[in-house]
Amino acid sequence: MAAHSVISPSSAHRWMQCPGSVKLSQLAADKPRSQYADRGSVAHKLAEQCLLRGEKADKYLNHWGLVVKGEVTLIKNREKGDAHIIDQKMVDDVQLYVSGIQAIRKTKKNAIFHVEERVRLPWIASTLHGTADCVIRDPLKTIQIIDYKNGVTYVDERENPQLMIYALGALGEDNPTMAEKVIMTVVQPNGQGDPIRSYGMKVSELNEWGQETLKKAVELVHVSYPLHINACWQEKYLHPGKWCKWCNAEAVCPVNTKDVINGMFGVDEIPIAMPPVPAEHEKLFKHYAAIPRLKDWIAAVEKECRGYLIDNGSAYGWKVIQGLGHRKFRDPEAAAKTLENILGKGVYAPQKLKSPLAIREMWLAKGHASKIFDSLVEKPLGKIKIVSTDHSAPALPGKKHMFGGSNE
Repeated sequence: MAAHSVISPSSAHRWMQCPGSVKLSQLAADKPRSQYADRGSVAHKLAEQCLLRGEKADKYLNHWGLVVKGEVTLIKNREKGDAHIIDQKMVDDVQLYVSGIQAIRKTKKNAIFHVEERVRLPWIASTLHGTADCVIRDPLKTIQIIDYKNGVTYVDERENPQLMIYALGALGEDNPTMAEKVIMTVVQPNGQGDPIRSYGMKVSELNEWGQETLKKAVELVHVSYPLHINACWQEKYLHPGKWCKWCNAEAVCPVNTKDVINGMFGVDEIPIAMPPVPAEHEKLFKHYAAIPRLKDWIAAVEKECRGYLIDNGSAYGWKVIQGLGHRKFRDPEAAAKTLENILGKGVYAPQKLKSPLAIREMWLAKGHASKIFDSLVEKPLGKIKIVSTDHSAPALPGKKHMFGGSNE
């Protein structure tokens, strides 16, 4: 998968609202890739491979996706490195996406399909480009963008800037295919609601958005980037909001910090140093010390507000909605009999060992020596935790200190 551009479509929801975030996020340390992001990358690679080779996703069941610097390679056996198993859940999720596209291929035999298409928008900005999961160009003057989302956070397909940028790039500056309509589809197996959602708009409306909204947002990014960061710059180009969650500079952005604290405590003035940016780490650790109480307070506020809305209905611009759980069989035994008769033994998952702790109790209860069992088990390192310096566990050496640098 290609490297993201500085102003990539996937982060458009952020930089279109906060143009200064592009520069500020490059000054901040990169957020480490989460296991969920890597799993999403593996799912995208699996989908790409299935579509290009005309294969079903279950061919790769129990294979592995090896992730190295964001690039994914599908392998049969796990090797050293950051590998993620392709389990039944991923196979089912990806097959939903693959089957949907294959169904369109059968009904639109004259349409042109491109998987992982690189789109560029030089008439908007030379730095604006990205990769669309699937682009379908229909001779009936329609272009469809299909985007696979593996995460659980709901992605709204309506006027989605990422999909609209992909659509503009697929359309081209002069619209050589003479398309009149674009359809933007999100396939999100793990989100709430319908896993396949589409939104359509006229090409004329899309082009108007590109010239009036997108181009102006890009220009603000380009204007803000070379300027010196000071209080005036921050006020003009940093605009905090829900998009901050996805920004590398979320923790060190003084405007975001001020907005969060003001919003929670109603304080007009707080002692947040504006320049320099990013904020000094000494100040960040003072913020960090308050996090446990802050989390408790946030949980308490959320509980109180949820209870109020459940009791009283919609109020003050908020409402509660019914969430959806994962699908389950109403009667597992009856379902097993019916499905096995129709589909055979393939409906069953492979046998799975109990946890090491549970089996160890069985092992010792039988009077076996613990040494043999312990040789079969390992306890991998967990996540790195931040604790106060009076904690009894030894501190990890900093990377700079390990290689002769300084942490001061």
